[in-house]
Amino acid sequence: MTRGIPKTVLLVDNVKERCLALCTIINRFGYNVFVADSEQSFSRAMNGHIPNVAILNVRMPLVQGKTFHELIRSSAAFGAVRIVMMSGKEDQKLLDESVKKGANASFAWPAQPSEIFGIIEKLTEAKPRQVPRLRILFKASMA
Repeated sequence: MTRGIPKTVLLVDNVKERCLALCTIINRFGYNVFVADSEQSFSRAMNGHIPNVAILNVRMPLVQGKTFHELIRSSAAFGAVRIVMMSGKEDQKLLDESVKKGANASFAWPAQPSEIFGIIEKLTEAKPRQVPRLRILFKASMA
């Protein structure tokens, strides 16, 4: 993770044990975590700080006939937030469908901390191919 202001992750999950485990894992990697476990807490989070990544449980109940994924994508302020879908291994089809519908990534719980970190890091940090190009331009201008 880059130095400076810590990046933030919004975790939307109504399974308390999984939520606690994910918060612990994500905090250890230096990210701030905001948790929403209901429609009300999600609405409060949408009125506050815009996160870098939102991790959403596929099985969260619908809100006004929409999934949390659809709510984030329909919001003007939250439209650019990277979305990661997660659920149990038995929901692999739902996870695959959510990626086809616009989620940036997905993982099945339980997941290895390195897998979770890799997904978040890939979505929040600069694309690897942009960094070498900047270095090449800098070296060329110095020559």
